[in-house]
Amino acid sequence: MTSLTLREIARALGGEISGVQVLAPSPGHSAKDRGMAVTLDGGGNPIVHLFNGGDPIAAKDYVRQRCGQEPSKPNGKAKTVCYGFCDPATGEIRYRKERSQDKKFNIDKGRNGSPPLLYGGEYIMNIVPGHPVWIVEGEAKVDRLRELGATAVSGDTGSSSKWLQEHAALLRGLPVILWPDSDEPGEKYIASAAAAIKDNDPDADIRVVRPFGPPNGDKGKDVCDWTGDLDDLAAGAVAYVALAPGNGEAPAAPTPKIAAKPYVYRDPKTIPPRHQFLHAGHYVRAFLSATIAPGGLGKTSLQLVEAAVGMAIGRDLLKGTTANPLKVWYWNLEDPIEEIERRIGAILLHYKIDHGALKGQLFVNCDEPLVIATQVRDVTAIAEPVAGGLIDEIIRLEIDVLIVDPFVSSHKVPENDNGAIDAVAKTWARIARTCNSAVELAHHIRKPSSGSTSEITVDDARGAGSLKDAGRSVRVLNVMSKEDAENVGIRSDGRRSYFRADAGKANEFNGTRS
Repeated sequence: MTSLTLREIARALGGEISGVQVLAPSPGHSAKDRGMAVTLDGGGNPIVHLFNGGDPIAAKDYVRQRCGQEPSKPNGKAKTVCYGFCDPATGEIRYRKERSQDKKFNIDKGRNGSPPLLYGGEYIMNIVPGHPVWIVEGEAKVDRLRELGATAVSGDTGSSSKWLQEHAALLRGLPVILWPDSDEPGEKYIASAAAAIKDNDPDADIRVVRPFGPPNGDKGKDVCDWTGDLDDLAAGAVAYVALAPGNGEAPAAPTPKIAAKPYVYRDPKTIPPRHQFLHAGHYVRAFLSATIAPGGLGKTSLQLVEAAVGMAIGRDLLKGTTANPLKVWYWNLEDPIEEIERRIGAILLHYKIDHGALKGQLFVNCDEPLVIATQVRDVTAIAEPVAGGLIDEIIRLEIDVLIVDPFVSSHKVPENDNGAIDAVAKTWARIARTCNSAVELAHHIRKPSSGSTSEITVDDARGAGSLKDAGRSVRVLNVMSKEDAENVGIRSDGRRSYFRADAGKANEFNGTRS
């Protein structure tokens, strides 16, 4: 069997390469859809991940057929549906389970050393704030709710119906809606989930829906039988109270949804220290930062001078001071590699730096797309294989700073959709936090009003404001004013070669003294 390449897959599927994967239309979807991610295993065979539901095995055969390969050989057994269980932090598939369509039990091929995972757990980190996580029993029900635009999970502990504390911890701070099957085992399952969640977070917001009535009221019906409106159903969810065995009635006195927490003193010595600024009071380890400026003013030049070269060799080139060298990964999504090489070469010449000082310290990617989020049927889909691939590479190379230039090219969601941009920005922040590295994004401003001469602020950033809200430090660049040019003896026609960096938002700076 001939191995495939990402380029061949992208061409065959009408998709595009993004990092270590191809983003392409799912089977039966429009050419603009990017609901399917295809990566390659060590032998060059496709691994398929669907963001918008569907049968991964059928999708894999579809990919192989479009690429001119034979479909997977049938084994003569009953048709099965395969479900991938992913690491909730990276989105990487850890193990798969097959459910026979003519039998009532799972064919479990083992977990490859992984602990039991939540099916659908990889979507929790990117849930839109305020939206609930639905808990159901069974992978098909999770997929059905995902088709309806919801975030849903199901446990993987077999017939014991026992929820694990590590699963409950993933839901801490999130509203939860339980949807049991319409029978007593279904109630047992959600009771176990609710107990684990309450043990982990006593103030958890847990609600329940029973659209088919109390247990055994319409026995056998579940999520896949629902034909109503999911938003209306969620709006009617009530605070969860375990039903008394046998009678289907709940005891009185439900747990309050809002409760005041008593203050508990903590020794200041046990509180982790403030986070570490790496350079210029702007790049923060384990946090997201952003630089906002008009196109062509100097964002790229500034980031190349202070970070790509300066931080990599351990020098503040603008101030003439020294520091510890840091490993920097610069990913440009606008310019060809020749342009970045030209600029870095100019910096080395100007500051009389030997190019050998950058060996093993600076990594540069250009001419390659990097898309960590798309929109699938009005739902933001985070490309977890891309985010996971970035995390793996940052950790492998011990990267201290990742710079992505520009932000707008790192996603394919509507720029003015606050919820979508919030999910994208929080994904970048999650990468910074997971890797304990600084992540810096370059961002443009929106088109200014005709004739406007006002200085820009963070509020002039292009698109929704969620990016500046997610960034720990956000700065803006302004061109030198006429007054400043006169004060330092620069001709008016030369002032546009100079700019000023202002802290538009800096959550980790010390407060000003009064």
